[in-house]
Amino acid sequence: MRSPTEFERAPDGGAGEVTVYEAYLEAGVRGVIPSFIDEVSSFFSFCPSQLTPLAWRTLMAIQVLGELHGFSIGVHEILYSYYFAPLANKDGLYHLRSREGAPLVKEPSRGVRGNHPFGDGWNSRYVLVKIQEPVGYPTSWRTVDVSRPVSFAGEAVAKFIMGIPRRFRWVTFLVSRKALRNVARSPASVVYDEYQKVKARKRRLSYTPPPGLARAALSARSLSSISSPRLCLTETFWQMLIGD
Repeated sequence: MRSPTEFERAPDGGAGEVTVYEAYLEAGVRGVIPSFIDEVSSFFSFCPSQLTPLAWRTLMAIQVLGELHGFSIGVHEILYSYYFAPLANKDGLYHLRSREGAPLVKEPSRGVRGNHPFGDGWNSRYVLVKIQEPVGYPTSWRTVDVSRPVSFAGEAVAKFIMGIPRRFRWVTFLVSRKALRNVARSPASVVYDEYQKVKARKRRLSYTPPPGLARAALSARSLSSISSPRLCLTETFWQMLIGD
C-alpha cells in the first residue's frame, strides 16, 4: 500500500495495484475488494476503482443483505434491478442506476442525513493497494460498454428480496458495523427461516427478525440521522483500510 507520487493519477497504478479511494471507506468498505464487487467487475471487465463510491456502497449492501438472509445474489439479480452508466464529467468512471421499479436496497434521498454525499473532490483522495494476482478483473482502467439488457434470470430472487420489509433493506443499516457483525455472528439460516415461515402462512404478518438483528437495525437508523465528519488521508484512514 502506498500513496501516489506527485504525477500519478488514479488510472495510473502500477502492475498489480488497485486504487482505493478514501470515499470507499466512507461508503463502508473495510477490506480492499469485497467479493461481490470483484464478481461484478470481472463480469463487466472494468477495474473496481472505476466504480463510484455510491456504487460500491450499494453493491456492498446487497451482498450483506444476501448473506443475512442466506441466499446467493449475483450479476443476474443486479441486471434485473439496475444498470451501469458512465459518470458524466468524470471519464472512465461508472455509476449504478436502478431500473424502473423498486431497487433491491434503499438509499436515503438527496439532502437527507445519512446519504453520504461524497463531494466533488472524492476522486482526488486515494491510495494504491497491491493485490495478489491473478484476479478476474483488470487492474488498469479501460473504457467498456456497460450497457446490458434486463436479466430475467435474476427476477425470482430479486422479487423475493423486494418482499423483505424496507427497514431491513436500508443501505445505512446494511453497511453499519452492527449489521456486519451479525453477518459473522448469527447463522444466516435464522433470518432466512424466519422469513420463510412468515411467507408460508400466506398472511400479512409482521416480519420478526432475531433480536440482535432488530437491535442493529434500530441502532443503524439512529446513527444515520447523525452527520459524520469527513475522513482525511490521515492515520484514521489507514487504520480503516487495514481493518484495525
